[in-house]
Parts: sequence; structure tokens; C-alpha cells
Amino acid sequence: MLLAAAACLVFGLGMPTPAAYSLVAVLGAPALVQFGVDILAAHLFVFFLANLSAVTPPVALASLVAAKLADAGYMRTAILSARLALPAFIMPFYFVFYPQLLLQGSSLVGTLTVIAWMMACLVAFNAGFCGALFRKRVSGLQRALLIVAAIGLALPPPLAKLAGACLLTAIILQDLASSQTQS
Repeated sequence: MLLAAAACLVFGLGMPTPAAYSLVAVLGAPALVQFGVDILAAHLFVFFLANLSAVTPPVALASLVAAKLADAGYMRTAILSARLALPAFIMPFYFVFYPQLLLQGSSLVGTLTVIAWMMACLVAFNAGFCGALFRKRVSGLQRALLIVAAIGLALPPPLAKLAGACLLTAIILQDLASSQTQS
């Protein structure tokens, strides 16, 4: 899947969405299906990654447009947009490993549980990469712990998810407690 993800990013560079998806749907999705990935998950995997190439340097067409609109430097905008989009690179893997997100083979409770794990993972990754949680900057140690918590939440074993959730909860509670004492 990592090879397919890299290929989707490369094939999607500098292309509009329909062209990027058409190319990777022909090249990437059948390969994933042959390895046992559900056909819907395979197509969402390649579609999502082909579109993420719009914020991935060196081409980063979306970043080029944003830089021009903001009258900012292109490469700095492209690197910042890629950094902010890093958590989105997890989503295609969630589609493959958790078919509940695609409303396949699970109850409503199972689907909502997977969505809650995924949302907690994305919050932790975003807070770790952006360096802010609840409108407040976090320390370097907290950023590293948030990324560790996100990785734990992204992994399939329930114990890893539980450890990641506990770590994220501890950081959030510590952050809220420190903001209460400053007020």
C-alpha cells in the first residue's frame, strides 16, 4: 500500500482531480484489489491520495494558487500546506483497514466507534504537527507525545488504541488545567 500511495502521489502531481483519479484508478486500484483490498476502499484510497498531491511539493498546484492569493512565497506555502495535510495521509489507510468507515459489515455502534477513534487520531496528529491545542501553543514534549498518541490511535491493536487515547486525554486534561490556573 505504501508503494501504491507513493505512485498515486506522483501520478497525481499537477493534474486536475478527474484526470488524476482516472489515471490512478486504472493503475493503482486494480493492484490493490488483487492484494485483497475491497474495491470501494481501493478506489477511495487512490482517489484520496491522488488529490493530496495538490498540496505535496514540488508541484503543489493548490499551494501555488494559495501563495499567489496571499502574496506569499510559493515554497514556504507548499511546505506549510504539506505539513498541515500530513494527518490526511492517514485517511486512505483507514479506508482500507476499517471498512466500517465505508458502512460495510458492521453495526452502527461499530461504525461510530471507528469514527471516534479516527477523529481522536486526527485531532492528536493535527495538534502535534501544528503545535497548538485549544488555541494555545503546546511545548515540544507535548507535540511529540501528541504524535505518539496519534500513532497509537492509528494502530489496529485495541491496547495501542487505549494507550493512545489515555495519552491524548492526559495531555488535554493537563492543557486545560494549565489554562485554568493562568486565568
